[in-house]
Amino acid sequence: MITFKDVSLRYDRGAGVKNINFSVQRGEFIYLIGPSGAGKSTLLRMLFMDIFPNTGSVQVDHFDSNTIKRRQIPKLRQKVGMIFQDYKLLDDRDVFSNVALPLQVIGVSTREIERRVTKTLEEVGLTHRRLYYPSELSGGEQQRVSIARSIAKDPLVLLADEPTGNLDMGVALEILNLLWRVNAKGTAVIMATHNIELIKNRPSRTFRLSHGEFKGELLP
Repeated sequence: MITFKDVSLRYDRGAGVKNINFSVQRGEFIYLIGPSGAGKSTLLRMLFMDIFPNTGSVQVDHFDSNTIKRRQIPKLRQKVGMIFQDYKLLDDRDVFSNVALPLQVIGVSTREIERRVTKTLEEVGLTHRRLYYPSELSGGEQQRVSIARSIAKDPLVLLADEPTGNLDMGVALEILNLLWRVNAKGTAVIMATHNIELIKNRPSRTFRLSHGEFKGELLP
């Protein structure tokens, strides 16, 4: 479903990634581990096709970074969910509206949006918070809204960029367990993290990065 083939990218300011090769099958759960600046976020952004490699290719389903047209990128992003460390919720919209927004953008009907958002909020345990605003939620609840927003469109893969970085260990583990429940329904998950202790609770296939290079695969 996902393939990095001989991928290198160098930013104008330096750093980036080089000679990356790996693949992800449908329904897998993958960890990308390494310190800040290792290249984890760069790999996720290339999967979202927010940035493109200087050399090599990134393939997501039938989309290829070397041949994709700009008009096709929204179609790609319907298949790829993305969650961030800082949630990126809209402060002037309630929980329901935040989750509904991506569905509105792609033209889902009002009735279908109501069905999907209601179902998704139930899955992440936030039905009782549907009319709350982000400022009224805890950090863990805001991250659950972010996850709900991403999975409401039923993506093939969910990209999680340090999703527990702002949370204490107990709440972080709750979020990790939620991601595993999402994965159990068939969505592949690729999670970037520097928290080795956290993922020991839920071992899986793991790639270690340092200074933009793969330093080996760690099996569970």
